[in-house]
Amino acid sequence: RPRFLVSTEAAGEGIDLQHRCHTLIHVDLPWNPMRMHQRVGRVNRFGQKESVEVYLVRNPATVEARIWSKLEEKLDRIALAFEGAMADPEDIRSLVLGALPANLQERLTTEALGVDSEAFDSWFDSASATFGGRDVVSVVNALIGSAARFDFQSVGQSLPRVDLEDLQPFLVAALRWQKRRPEFKDGVLSFRTPEEWEQRHIAIRRRYDVHFDRSRPRSRRGPTIVGAGHRLIEVALDAAAEQEVFLSAVPELRNPVVIYSCRDEFSAPSTPLHRVLVGAERVGGEWRSLVDWQLVSHLNPLVAQPDRPALRQVRPAPPPPSEDEMQAAFGAVVRSLDSLDLPFRRPVLRLHSVLVSR
Repeated sequence: RPRFLVSTEAAGEGIDLQHRCHTLIHVDLPWNPMRMHQRVGRVNRFGQKESVEVYLVRNPATVEARIWSKLEEKLDRIALAFEGAMADPEDIRSLVLGALPANLQERLTTEALGVDSEAFDSWFDSASATFGGRDVVSVVNALIGSAARFDFQSVGQSLPRVDLEDLQPFLVAALRWQKRRPEFKDGVLSFRTPEEWEQRHIAIRRRYDVHFDRSRPRSRRGPTIVGAGHRLIEVALDAAAEQEVFLSAVPELRNPVVIYSCRDEFSAPSTPLHRVLVGAERVGGEWRSLVDWQLVSHLNPLVAQPDRPALRQVRPAPPPPSEDEMQAAFGAVVRSLDSLDLPFRRPVLRLHSVLVSR
């Protein structure tokens, strides 16, 4: 019998439906074209065994519907122009949609209200011919060409030196906190999902075999590659974020670490980055700053590994750094904010946690 999943925009991202669904019906037209593309990505992804069908409920006589049709045609032409440049033509569409202004469709719809129907096609081509003052094809071509020639070694400290495998220690520690004992063999992490995680997300499976190796060949019946954005990692992050711990004793930690949460004093919902963790480590008699990815690299070797015991609470709690030391750590972080290039007009620091040696 047919079965339906009816949802709001909440199911537009972060959920995989390709194993159960292959037909998508858009009941509304979002202002941002990228949102519609993300919806289709829930069913049209690796593991889908059926032909994906997508339906759009719209009145063809409306300006909104005509704008959407023209946008789809333009995306198809751009993808055709770069056919062969990327392994997946959907990557081109994602690249273009991600680069377009979020209010593009809204602006075009507003301007189209006074356009005569006979002149609509020529008006649209003129109104959408450029992107940021340049032809959209030249922009995409420049992006692809620049990525091919980019020398990641030349940028030094400006790029985060972390990858998927840096998520594995966190996932292992999160599982052991939930009293699970994951097995690690041939690069694959196998475990039974904690009941609490299953209750948090409708699409969480009871058991997983996962890996973090991009070069590993993908197989429908083999282990699943996971990373940031995967529902399993998101659920683990949500559960871990609820464990509010201010002072923690970490085994094998050589130097104390003070971590701050940095956000913008002005609320900016349109900004993709809302909060960043920054920290400071006392080395000798001085405090040196650590950005978010450096904190990950610094602490990963200290959290639970498959062959290490689970973390335990230590009582009585060890004493935190002195007030003078805390002031010195705060000053080190403040001095490093300019070099982080954060999209915050007025960054505000809030003490997040303090890590000391056991």
